[in-house]
Amino acid sequence: MNRPGLTWGNLVLAFTLELCGLAAFGWGAHTGNQPLTRLALGVGAPLGAAVLWGVFAAPRAPVASPVAAAAVQIAFHLGAALTIGATGHLRLAATFLFLVTGNTLVRRWLADDRRSD
Repeated sequence: MNRPGLTWGNLVLAFTLELCGLAAFGWGAHTGNQPLTRLALGVGAPLGAAVLWGVFAAPRAPVASPVAAAAVQIAFHLGAALTIGATGHLRLAATFLFLVTGNTLVRRWLADDRRSD
């Protein structure tokens, strides 16, 4: 069954959650005690996460491995949630994980629904 509105809405939510994950890694710089640590966390963590996502998990990733893509996506979202939790915002971290899980389940359901047509 064709559900373009749900598909687009879910894709927008997925992209928004990815951007929130990158922001969370940058926000984690507040957990550092030294200026150099804050800089490394504030710039290095989001940059590293973005590079890994682009290489393994992006829709047109140069390394086409479903296992690697799933591992990077899980590590990315769990790492972002842990970073949010490390800043003391446990409810926000739980909400982030809830939204990521729901988004992933809907994405899988839509993919299965397209295959059955």
